Amino acid sequence: MENLIKPDIGLIFWTVVCFVLLVILLAKTVWNPLMKGVKNREERIQKDKDQAAAAKKNAEATREELDRKLSALKEDVKTKLAEAEAEAMRVELRSKNGLTEEQLSRLRKIYCPKNGELIFRQVRDGSVLGGFSLRSGDMFVDATVKGRLAALRKRLAERENF
Repeated sequence: MENLIKPDIGLIFWTVVCFVLLVILLAKTVWNPLMKGVKNREERIQKDKDQAAAAKKNAEATREELDRKLSALKEDVKTKLAEAEAEAMRVELRSKNGLTEEQLSRLRKIYCPKNGELIFRQVRDGSVLGGFSLRSGDMFVDATVKGRLAALRKRLAERENF
């Protein structure tokens, strides 16, 4: 047992020779394919990094474009809402002779009680026998004599059908 622990020149020589032969054998058979595999893996990783960087850049460009479009849409919506609000404040009023400022003031209080800011565009219409009609966008109020008579006829006709 002592001989194994005690260094021997012959044992050291053969150990070094076997180690060198093993390194040469491994270098010829295993080292080249192993290095090729490592190199291929490095190339794949670099390729994946490049693709990820390109995808990130593309995503950032897309996000910037979408942010610009969103900002433009927000501005467009604000503009359209302001136009619609301004349009809603304009009212076409049809009557035979036009209404007085006192009558217009009462209409403002009725149809816009919060702030009373309606802009009337009065149209004198000879076909209106009495009363008035209001039109603002989709809203239509028919307070003419002709309109009231038509509504009364309709109610009477509905009662007769019962």
